[in-house]
Amino acid sequence: VGAAGTITWTAAAGREYELNWGGDSVLDIRKAEQQSATGELPLPVRALPLLPAAPAGVAILVQAEAFAAQGGGQVTLTDAKTAADGRSFLNWDNAGHWLEYVIDVPADGAYPLHIRHCSAGRTAVRAILIDGFCPYADLTRVQFPETGGWSSGQDNWVWTTVADAAGKPFLFNLSKGRHVVKFVNCGCSLNLDSFCFGARP
Repeated sequence: VGAAGTITWTAAAGREYELNWGGDSVLDIRKAEQQSATGELPLPVRALPLLPAAPAGVAILVQAEAFAAQGGGQVTLTDAKTAADGRSFLNWDNAGHWLEYVIDVPADGAYPLHIRHCSAGRTAVRAILIDGFCPYADLTRVQFPETGGWSSGQDNWVWTTVADAAGKPFLFNLSKGRHVVKFVNCGCSLNLDSFCFGARP
């Protein structure tokens, strides 16, 4: 910055530059417009600090109906689904519909995540966030293939361990204490019965 308030810099070919004095970023606005046009949801990604393996045998089981908040839609709680563990929910149909859960982690550790769900038809896609961020980029679009039905008269529930494309489970590095888990619908319907960090039931 010069004495007269002028700003100079060496520009590189093929690069975009933006000067901003506290207003909205044009680049951020453009990115949001592109995401809106393609139906992509803006989902922040930030890795969690690495932790050793979770203590053996620890299971943090959360029932689907125990959500603390939701937005972008309204799920329907039911006790009528075959072989559900207590109540489950349906009508999680619209892209952008999210649910948040508050969990208490008993000990520091790297925990796998297992989700009990059912569906029919197209593959459902969900994002998974911990304390406001997806711990891995791949968790912005986790696929849940159909299970053969909606557990209406027969048991279609399946446990899915959240894993990468090679089938290696993602480990969620959770410190002891309270955390907020958020699931966001990124496409198609899914019934949810429960989910569990650590040892699967």
